[in-house]
Amino acid sequence: MTDKERSEIQESLLLLYLRLNGYFVTGFIAHSKDKGKNLAEIDALAVRHPFNREPKREIGPSRFLHPKGADLLVCEVKSRGEPLQFNESFRENDEVIQDVLAWSGLFDEEETAEIARNLKPLLQPGVAASAAEIGVPGPRAITIRPLLCKPELRSRNHTQPWFLNEGEMFRFISDCLNPVVPRADCASVYSLNCWGSVLMPFVEYFKKELPPGIYGGIKGLYKYIETHRQRTVNSHSEKR
Repeated sequence: MTDKERSEIQESLLLLYLRLNGYFVTGFIAHSKDKGKNLAEIDALAVRHPFNREPKREIGPSRFLHPKGADLLVCEVKSRGEPLQFNESFRENDEVIQDVLAWSGLFDEEETAEIARNLKPLLQPGVAASAAEIGVPGPRAITIRPLLCKPELRSRNHTQPWFLNEGEMFRFISDCLNPVVPRADCASVYSLNCWGSVLMPFVEYFKKELPPGIYGGIKGLYKYIETHRQRTVNSHSEKR
């Protein structure tokens, strides 16, 4: 499996984690005036609205995120060997930061400029984990937070920045998709095609590969996705 393929798996895993936490998720490209270039890419721009709830599932949002009110997350995924910090093309460019906030559609021009000024210090290397976790308070009870994600690190120590790690992601996703105790009003067995072609093999890994209460990990997911892709290739070859 190539580094690019692993990176794509990590981004899809983040998408699944945020979706299960009640966030609407998209990526974003900050465009450049120079042909063939862009200013920066945001792996995930995610917003959770204040009244999001799904009581039938019997599980609330993760304690790691503990969103309050409306929550806007600006996320960047880091693979092995990459430092735990936002790319310079994003964190040092005031125009890009404002473009990202403007695209969210949550703030007018004046609000966007002020929030960008307050957010920029939280994007810098060495910022305190607690500061990033608290984020920037915005108008209408909206909080804006920069979130790093490194699924190939199992846990976080106290010297590292605020970031989403393997242990947290796999624990929460597994608890959502593969509960130990069956839920009264939320069946967890259904057609996995409902998740679409991108997320279906990920959901299949948690539901079919792992027993309830076993969380798995990124290496197991890599192996499962690789096997799934090979099965798909073989199936297409047989149909020919």
